[in-house]
Amino acid sequence: MICHLCHHQASGQCRACLKFYCPSHGDGVCGPCTAYAPVEPSALAPACASCRAPAVDTCDDCKRPFCNRHGTSEPGAFFSDRTLRCNDCQASAACVRFCLGLVVAGLVTLFIFLLVGRPVR
Repeated sequence: MICHLCHHQASGQCRACLKFYCPSHGDGVCGPCTAYAPVEPSALAPACASCRAPAVDTCDDCKRPFCNRHGTSEPGAFFSDRTLRCNDCQASAACVRFCLGLVVAGLVTLFIFLLVGRPVR
């Protein structure tokens, strides 16, 4: 590998631009990237709210960042619609869906019993 600035033998690869540098043109980050981006890109990436690992997305409900272990994408109302939720919001959404299902099942059962209990004329 050769230095992208002076074409001498490279000693490392820049963490910001991934180009190679020699000892006189960098140490972890190449000279041009040090001048234009003093903060490493990994420091700019959001961290998961649960474990501080690099986040892959943000929850649509609570707006907290999550990693692959602490959140997923759920199917929405339409086939192309996806909802991004952290595990905490996913659990509360599942609880709400379960309770709504119980209410609907109870209303349907009540309606059936009212229809069956009516006298036939």
